[in-house]
Amino acid sequence: MGTWNLRHASSRIRRKLNLKIFTLGFIAFVGLFLSLWRSTIPSIYLPFGRLEDPEERSSSQRGMENFSPHRKAVGSTASWNGWIDHNQRALRQLLVCLERDSHTCRRNQTSVILLASYHFIAQQEGHIGGEEIWAQSTVAALDTLGYTYFFTSHWDGARIQQGLSRTIDYYRMFPDLVKAVIAESDQAFNCFDDPRCILNRDNPYGIPVWKILSFSFWAGPASPLGHKWTLSPEEYNREHSWVVPNTYLGYSVEPGCRNISFLPHEQRKTPHSAFLIAKDAKYLHPDIHAWEPETYREAAKMTGVQFFMGADGSLPNDFPIDVVENLDQMPQDWFYQMLSSVNVAIGVGRPWTSPTMYDALCLGVPVVNPILEWDTNDPSNRDKWVAQHAALKDLDPPYVYNVFKNDMQSFIKAIQSALSNPIESFILERMRMRAVEDRLGRILETDWQYEAENLLEERMKKGETPLFTV
Repeated sequence: MGTWNLRHASSRIRRKLNLKIFTLGFIAFVGLFLSLWRSTIPSIYLPFGRLEDPEERSSSQRGMENFSPHRKAVGSTASWNGWIDHNQRALRQLLVCLERDSHTCRRNQTSVILLASYHFIAQQEGHIGGEEIWAQSTVAALDTLGYTYFFTSHWDGARIQQGLSRTIDYYRMFPDLVKAVIAESDQAFNCFDDPRCILNRDNPYGIPVWKILSFSFWAGPASPLGHKWTLSPEEYNREHSWVVPNTYLGYSVEPGCRNISFLPHEQRKTPHSAFLIAKDAKYLHPDIHAWEPETYREAAKMTGVQFFMGADGSLPNDFPIDVVENLDQMPQDWFYQMLSSVNVAIGVGRPWTSPTMYDALCLGVPVVNPILEWDTNDPSNRDKWVAQHAALKDLDPPYVYNVFKNDMQSFIKAIQSALSNPIESFILERMRMRAVEDRLGRILETDWQYEAENLLEERMKKGETPLFTV
């Protein structure tokens, strides 16, 4: 009888505990749903916000100028808020996983990643800048690895609010489950400087600084904790040996490229064609452009190649429109079809580190990579080269033709060689999706608290700042 009472009591306690877990989970879900729902109510057309002083704009706000200025609501749900559906679905699945036996959870499901950078939402909308392509790879890798992730950016389709207040709301729901917050660099610094945001002696509910990883497309450190807490899309120390490396995450164009059927070279455009990588006409102005107008005319005469591009904006007066046809900006699928049908892709000096060169190689199109600066006393020293695409300057023909700026003869020779030596699809091993997944898994499983403790100890010994709470 005593044993039965004990079992009965144990069963009641277990049922009560399960009920409490379910109730807490339901309250959290409803609260999150309402907070997200409210964010979609205010407007149908959402214009950009403007700051009086352009010098006060953050890097995130400047980045938004590349995006469409309006977002139109369709019915009662804005067309740009698919990320809300994802967040609701991910939260439901996480609560079910936590409520039930852990054996029903997928691998890594109870490890939460908060995506605070607006590029993660922008990639969901179909924006295809370099940062969005990187973000898309990161999200795809998170899916494969099984992590639970939430979009926590403050982008409502029209403006970005700086800081991490929405991210903090998510973090406080399950602080022990959050592995990392991937944020813009200005978000990371703003949070670090805000005692209401960052973990400190007076704010035990803040985000530990060691959990914040900065999502930065460029080479410098973009975190209060320095290079190691800065994620990069490229190994920038490949550009120059003296560059201090960030944490290399990288990305892959493999998924998008594989959606386009490889076009056999004998079926490509006749006569031969070349595509200029110039999405913006400003890259073709003389102070930026890597090639003189006459270079295109001479190359067309010597090789018979036809030049195409898809540039937006007003072309310079001296641009050789007689031999270069501008198709204007194209939808992404048209762009891929065009790129896959040409024989060579040519950089014009900007944009820096363009993913389009990786796209071209994957589609079996060799690239001409302009070398913009070099040591005239040691011109073969690649460590001193400043290339449009620094990560590709170590490659050679038949894949990459590195050509010094305004060297007409080498430019023509590169095109002739590319036409005579077609390539198959080529993807660097470090840029395959499996490589991205492997690196992301290692990054997220790093003991960042231990790394932060070592950094804090080192800074205190050397008298360096800023100091922080671990």
